[in-house]
Amino acid sequence: MKDINSVGVCLITGFEEVEALMQIDILRRAGFSVRTISLTGKDTVTGQQKVTAKADILFEDVDFDSIDMLILPGGGLGVINMHSHEGLHKVILRFDELRKPIAAICAAPTLLGSLGLLEGRSATCYPGMESKLTGADVSSAQVVIDGHIITSRSVGTALYMAITIIEICKGFDAAKKIAAAIDASLSFLTYRQSRPDQPFSLRYPDGQCLIEMNYKK
Repeated sequence: MKDINSVGVCLITGFEEVEALMQIDILRRAGFSVRTISLTGKDTVTGQQKVTAKADILFEDVDFDSIDMLILPGGGLGVINMHSHEGLHKVILRFDELRKPIAAICAAPTLLGSLGLLEGRSATCYPGMESKLTGADVSSAQVVIDGHIITSRSVGTALYMAITIIEICKGFDAAKKIAAAIDASLSFLTYRQSRPDQPFSLRYPDGQCLIEMNYKK
């Protein structure tokens, strides 16, 4: 997933604020050009916890050919609304056709499942929603990369997803630099450094899977 610079973060009524803002903040620190995209037809979007954000651009005005990666935050109501947004569905399917990276967290991976994008792929999501990852090989990892599809579990794993995106797009050193700058644990990056571009899973000592990667699909 090299040569990724332009990132679009989709905001819709009921989006999960921490999941969205973590990606925006951390990726901008790493030098990505991140634009927030309103799917509501208005430049302000209110999240699940009633935090209102001003988006950079309306969905209708975006040139998606210029966007390298799409990020879909979760949030219960937000994902319900994304399931109803046919324009977004068309964009997601086009990204998938072009093998452009799509990252979804919390409940948002269920949208990818409903669109058929997880068939035969490993994926994760918010605990209890696994049955909606249609066709997926469900993983308990906190972040899963399978080909151009990135999924993560929740608010609690949002930082891991952001740092992982930096690592797979800009390299280990870039991810390490940002992790160190924000005083985040580097332990989940260390194993990755020794096996670039190889499928692997990284686990805690108790056996819980943290990150699962497979670039080959």
